[in-house]
Amino acid sequence: MTGFVHLRLHTEYALTDGTVRVEPPKRKGGGQGDTLLTKAAALGLVAVAVTDPSNVYATVKFYKGAEAVGIKPVVGCDLWLAPEVANDAPERLTVLVQDDAGFTNLSALLSAAHIEGQTRGRACVSHALLAQHHAGLIALTGRDGGVFRAAAADQVGPALAALDELQAL
Repeated sequence: MTGFVHLRLHTEYALTDGTVRVEPPKRKGGGQGDTLLTKAAALGLVAVAVTDPSNVYATVKFYKGAEAVGIKPVVGCDLWLAPEVANDAPERLTVLVQDDAGFTNLSALLSAAHIEGQTRGRACVSHALLAQHHAGLIALTGRDGGVFRAAAADQVGPALAALDELQAL
């Protein structure tokens, strides 16, 4: 068993950038190569997260399959936060589900993003909506997040403000 856990991984359900198959095809003659779960089990991973952008389509297959091979499934999603300033780009926030309340809140965020949160062709979540539906979610900010963007531009004040906002949730 290894202590390494993938916390941000896109599958074939990522629609635009994922190629990792969750499980092998059910039909004869389908691809017999490694899948997410067979490779993770072979590597001795104890857990793995699936965080497809703006969707949780792989959740049922991933969760059932991971449990079947003895791997702890971590459900998550890459959310896009709507910019608070006009002409700013949306920022990515990876969220991981901690409990039932977290899955309920993630579902609410994704539904609202797809129904009313379209920004620059992306399903975006507003900061206000995230503030309402954050319970049970663990947030990871990366290079597409406000903290990194500001820090990379040597803007210490805005980087700390973005970090404070996330920590407050």
